[in-house]
Amino acid sequence: MHLRALNDDGGASWKGISLRIRILPPFWATGWAYLAYVLLLVGLLLLLRRVVLQRAHRRFALVQERKEAQQLHELDMLKIKLFTNFRHEFRTPVSLILAPLDEVIKHEKDHTFRHKLYLIRRNAKRLLNLVNQLMDFRRMEMHELKLDLTAGDIIDFVREVVYSFTDLAERKQMQLQFQTNTDLLYTQFDHDKIERILFNLLSNAFKFTPAGGAVRVFANVSSSGEEEKQPCR
Repeated sequence: MHLRALNDDGGASWKGISLRIRILPPFWATGWAYLAYVLLLVGLLLLLRRVVLQRAHRRFALVQERKEAQQLHELDMLKIKLFTNFRHEFRTPVSLILAPLDEVIKHEKDHTFRHKLYLIRRNAKRLLNLVNQLMDFRRMEMHELKLDLTAGDIIDFVREVVYSFTDLAERKQMQLQFQTNTDLLYTQFDHDKIERILFNLLSNAFKFTPAGGAVRVFANVSSSGEEEKQPCR
């Protein structure tokens, strides 16, 4: 800016002075501000890219997980179908063995030979029990496993299942005991499922009990409705 004074007649009285004025831009319009804008934009773009990639990875992982779950389900169904076919193939001959065997035992008079026949019958029933369990896998998968209640003496039923392991106890030189505080308890229960539960429990007991040990089964009934505590060995 240049300033100069004038006389009354309009002539310049002196040369004047020069004043330089510089107007600075606001802080948001400076070079540093624009640099910050650029860096912020780049950071936002990188953050957005990272979020998109993470979502894509999660989506891909979810799809893969569903595919694996579907494949495992199909594999399980294939196994169940295979086990079911095996079950039908094994059940028929075992059942055909048990039917005439019961007739032979009924008419056999020799005590020693009768004991051996009982041993064969017990082992055949164990095999049939294992075969029947294969069918339960499919029934549980299809939610078709239901109770089939039948009246009977559950104490005598449990006793018979327990003593079917007598030969196994003798081979392992183990003690097998069954104790109860009642001789008779007539009630409704699922014979097949109770038998399978007992077979599994006793099989595991003999499997994990060392030779020379003891397996004891207690079937006590409380008249007061309170559960009696008994040692499980």
